[in-house]
Amino acid sequence: MTEQPEPTCVNPCQRDSRLKPQTQFIPQPQSEYIDLITAAMASAKPEIKAIAKRAKSNFGSYAPLDEVIDAVTPALSKHGLDLSSQTLVVGDQEWLISTLSHTSGQFRRASSVIRANPAKPQELLSWTTYLRRNHYACLVGVAADSDLDGAGLEGPRGKPNSSLGLARQALVAARSEQERDTVLAKAALSVVAGRITEEDLAALRADREAMKPFKEAASAK
Repeated sequence: MTEQPEPTCVNPCQRDSRLKPQTQFIPQPQSEYIDLITAAMASAKPEIKAIAKRAKSNFGSYAPLDEVIDAVTPALSKHGLDLSSQTLVVGDQEWLISTLSHTSGQFRRASSVIRANPAKPQELLSWTTYLRRNHYACLVGVAADSDLDGAGLEGPRGKPNSSLGLARQALVAARSEQERDTVLAKAALSVVAGRITEEDLAALRADREAMKPFKEAASAK
């Protein structure tokens, strides 16, 4: 039986022998050395495709998560780089940890607390998608948003968001607490699809909290 040759990598795969294992509960923001990952990123960055910012928000336009991933993945993979995310529970907090890793073992990370209600999966998905998009843009050094430099703080201008208007109408027309929750769940999915913004979703939740429970509304008649 002939001995099979060991598989080889197109990109350098030799692990950086200087790296030490991690021992912290919260992952380190970067490896002890970042010279190899920095060099790989410098080579990949000019090859990253332009990111289309097709979705609109009160603060400008932005690229949905899938657009960011599609734009950066080919160049990163070519130079031995990879983006990934995972959740990590520390105490009573859930974190999203996103990592830009290199075949050498070197890495850089972005970490944020997920401040969503764990009992509401749609809200959790919305938060996670938003954080992943921002993490990936920061780690790769690309712009996934076209910020209006604070102009959006004055509120939306021009044509109103029809999806937001329909969601508000559905919230007002709801005939039970369950229907109201369903409206918010669908609104959270609309954030992921880029039809409404995180700010719009927060406004809908505020409207929902301000509404009287149906029992109180019935007794007030």
